[in-house]
Amino acid sequence: MLAGFVAVPQVSLAGMSNFNDFTNLMKADDQLKAFGKDIGAILGGGTFSTADVAGSPGVDLSARVCMLGKVSDDDVILKDFSLIGLPFAQLDIGLVKGIGLTARFFSISNVTLIGFGAKYKVLDNYPVPIVSGLVTYHTISGSADLGFKISTISINAIASEKVAIATFYCGAGLDFTSIKTTSIAGFALDLKANPVGYRAVLGLRLNVLPVVYLNGDIGLANSAMSYNAGLGIGFGL
Repeated sequence: MLAGFVAVPQVSLAGMSNFNDFTNLMKADDQLKAFGKDIGAILGGGTFSTADVAGSPGVDLSARVCMLGKVSDDDVILKDFSLIGLPFAQLDIGLVKGIGLTARFFSISNVTLIGFGAKYKVLDNYPVPIVSGLVTYHTISGSADLGFKISTISINAIASEKVAIATFYCGAGLDFTSIKTTSIAGFALDLKANPVGYRAVLGLRLNVLPVVYLNGDIGLANSAMSYNAGLGIGFGL
């Protein structure tokens, strides 16, 4: 059984000590829905630090972490955790005409998260802030002992304004998650849920060196506080 996705102290994505009791805890689809909504908030979170695309054209490589505060009362799997989170590596590629591509990856204990997405810059007329849309897809796959299959499609609207070395950004979006149980401890389970979550964030990105940046944001995800941070390097081509 997966012991937890994250090496951050006191932070775990899946609270898998509780997940061992999944067959007893998950008595209703509503509880699975709450669990899926919280995991979906993590999978779809922390995907941007600007409304701009990388370089146009260009490449941006970053290490990021997405965290969520106290989960919903209905989430019986993660109820013992005051903070859950996930680190990941992200690659952003800026193409021409305001189009960008995104890929994300994380793996531990034979369980892998992969994600990809596309960004389109809708508005870029200074002094009006840059406005873009971002759509991403994430899924977790791996060991059959995980006990569930989950994927999340996230749709985000983003705005940002750069002032000297600082970029102020904000965003809002929806997470459409699909989760299905498989089996735990040899017991077959057949529960499904398709929760929809929301997010809204405010953040700051600082270019501490010409090609190196730090970013952080705070917001709400499904009425819980969300916290995202990243360290990256970006190159224009």
